[in-house]
Amino acid sequence: MPQPITLSQPKTDLQTVETRSGLPTHRHRPQSRFVYVVYPKSWEYDEDNGFLPVMRRLTAKPGANGVDGRGNLTKAVAAATQKGGTYIDPKDTRLGPYADYVGYYETDTGGKWYVDFCSKATVLGSGEIIWNTKEAAPEFAAFRKHLAASGIVPALIPEVYQWLLQREENNAQQLHIRAGDSPAVMAQYEKQAAKVQSMIDEWERINGAKAKTKSAKTPRRKTAENILEG
Repeated sequence: MPQPITLSQPKTDLQTVETRSGLPTHRHRPQSRFVYVVYPKSWEYDEDNGFLPVMRRLTAKPGANGVDGRGNLTKAVAAATQKGGTYIDPKDTRLGPYADYVGYYETDTGGKWYVDFCSKATVLGSGEIIWNTKEAAPEFAAFRKHLAASGIVPALIPEVYQWLLQREENNAQQLHIRAGDSPAVMAQYEKQAAKVQSMIDEWERINGAKAKTKSAKTPRRKTAENILEG
């Protein structure tokens, strides 16, 4: 008859848990490779940096904008330039420190997640990705400013400036109409009116006294008298 035995020393189980590095893809779709173009009317005014070109991405997503199955952007770039866009070639020597402005992070599946040169990501334990949007904004603004200063992007022309100015003046007019007795909306109006004046001052600074802007008058603060006056 078999005798009972006592087991007193369990062997160590060397368990391993698979760990992954890189940006997680189970909750997010990686960004494809891209380049930038700037169209003639793609400008905006930034009160800290002046007039800046607005950059549009051409993404190497097969099937979109003539991009082939290999992600070739040649046709997409050609189509953009035919529409008046300026292609920001990552290899343009005038880019200086911004050459090869597209970078990437590896993903947890071994792929690539393409980002701007100044993008940083924090990955939470849940797999959520938090991007450093606020911290990256000044660096990206400096990049945009360099594009204009270096001549890579054609200069802002008077006609586009007037179009931008009119748009901002219209915004100011609408806020003024809505202001009534609302201190909050009036504060928005005053901020917008200051932006309009800042745009005019910056344009004249860049172009000299001969470039005096023909601007609509900034609406006066609403009172019973000027409402009756129209």
